Amino acid sequence: MRRMIRFQDMSTSNRATVLRLIYQLGSVSRAELARRTSMAAPTISRIVDDLMKYGLVIEDSRDVTDSGPGRPPALLRMDTTNLFVVAAACFPGHIVAALCDLDGREQVSVDIPTRDLPADQVINHLGRLIEYLRKQAPDPGRVIGVGLTCLGLVDSRQAIIRYSPVEGWRNVPVASLLAHHTDLPVAVENWVSARAMAEQYFGGAREIYNFIYVHASTGIGAAMVSGGRLRRGESFTSAEFGHWPLSADGPVCRCGRRGCLEAYASLPALPVYAGMPDLEAEEIIRLAREGNPAARAAVEKAVGYLGLGLSGLINLLNPGVLFLDGWPVTAGEVAMEPLRKVISERVVEGLDSTRILRPTQLSGRGKLIGAVTLVLDQLLDLRGELGITRN
Repeated sequence: MRRMIRFQDMSTSNRATVLRLIYQLGSVSRAELARRTSMAAPTISRIVDDLMKYGLVIEDSRDVTDSGPGRPPALLRMDTTNLFVVAAACFPGHIVAALCDLDGREQVSVDIPTRDLPADQVINHLGRLIEYLRKQAPDPGRVIGVGLTCLGLVDSRQAIIRYSPVEGWRNVPVASLLAHHTDLPVAVENWVSARAMAEQYFGGAREIYNFIYVHASTGIGAAMVSGGRLRRGESFTSAEFGHWPLSADGPVCRCGRRGCLEAYASLPALPVYAGMPDLEAEEIIRLAREGNPAARAAVEKAVGYLGLGLSGLINLLNPGVLFLDGWPVTAGEVAMEPLRKVISERVVEGLDSTRILRPTQLSGRGKLIGAVTLVLDQLLDLRGELGITRN
C-alpha cells in the first residue's frame, strides 16, 4: 500500500538544487549534475534515487549523450507528465479550473458561473470543484497541490485575498475555507503576479532574472521579478499598476477613484474613444486593423496613455526587460507601433526602450498557466507541504 507523505519531509537545499537543475536542463547525466553542483558522485546518486522513488525524476537509457568510448550515461529528466495540479482562476462572474500536468497541459477543464454569489459560497463551489478534478487524475495521489489566482490584492504568505475591487471581496481566507473541502495544499496569488512567474518557467524570461511583466486587458496589472524572485510589497501583496494615477480629476475607475491608468488604457476605454459605445472592444480592434479611422484613433489614444504608464515604470525601475501581455500584443502592430513610439519619446535618454519592451511569450498558454506555475515553483524549491505519493 502506498503511503501519502508531505513533500516537506524531503525538503533539503541539496535536493532542491538537484531537482531544479534537472528541470532547467531538460535532461542531464549524474556526472554532469555532480560537476555543476560540486557535490560528490555518491551524494548525487542518493539524491537522484530519492527523487526517483517519488516519481519526480526518470532515467532513460535510450536518451543518451555522445560521451565518447564506452557505454554512454543514461540521462535524467523530470517527469512532468506524472504529477498533476488543480489550477483555478477566479474571474468576475465565473471560475475557470482544470486538472493540469506540470507542463501546463489541461487534462480536464470546467468553467462554472458564480455571478452575484458571496465570497464564501464561491470558495465552497471551488472546494467541491477541486475534489472533482482531483478524482479525474489517473492516480489522485499524484495530484500535489492547488494553484489559485484571482484579481486584486493577495497576501500570498497567508493565502488571503485582501481586496478584490472586481468582486468586492475583502479579507477572504481562501486556504482556511478550502481546508473544509480538500487536504491538498493551496497556493494563492494575484493573477498577474502568477503570470509573471509563468514567464520565467514557460515564456521568454527563462534566462532573465530581473524584469517587469505587465498585462493589459479589462484591467491593468504589473509584477516585478528581481533576482529570479517575485517581488512583493510590505504586506506580501503585489503592486497595483492599473491604479497608477495619471490625473487628479480623470474618469472614474472601477476602484472608485479618479484618473487611474486602468480607466484610460484598458479595453473598456476603446469603444468610448471610438464613439461606438455599443460595440465590444475586440470589435474596435478588428476595425482598427481594417483601417477604420475612428477605431485606429481609439487604439492609438489608449496605447498613448498606456505608454505613459510604461514609460514611468521604465524610468523609475530601469528593468532589464519589460514583458507586455494582453490586448496591445494580440492587437498587433496597429497597437504596438504607436505604443513603441510613445515609450521611445518618454523614456529618458540612456535607457534603450526598444530593447527593454518585449511582447510576452505566454500567448496561447491559457488562463491557468500562472496557477500551474505556483505549485511548480514550490515543487522545485521543495518547500511547503506538497502532498505526493511515494512509489
